[in-house]
Amino acid sequence: MKIRALNNNWDWTFGYGNQSYKNEIEALKQNVKSRILCFFGDCFFDMEFGINWFQLLGYRGEKELQNAIKNMIVSTEGVIGIKSFDVYIKNRIMTINYTINTEFGVVSDNLTNSYV
Repeated sequence: MKIRALNNNWDWTFGYGNQSYKNEIEALKQNVKSRILCFFGDCFFDMEFGINWFQLLGYRGEKELQNAIKNMIVSTEGVIGIKSFDVYIKNRIMTINYTINTEFGVVSDNLTNSYV
């Protein structure tokens, strides 16, 4: 697996040769994170792709949100299964911690994002 690397602003990187790409486990980690952050209906060639953040963020949709995030992780190419998964939402900051089995080995990662 080889994909274009994203910088801290989630923009593609160019002009750094092979450093403009991520391979294997790093590519998979980036792919999982970027898929989780996709909003439902934002992908012009697949309007059914993404997580419906507007409907699921809130007090009533916590279980559905967790299921949507899990489904997005498991459906990522190269992911075999989820070993552990936690979502914490406090003071409008969401943190997702996960450990997954992949074709490259076990990966533990997290994603923190604030929302308004």
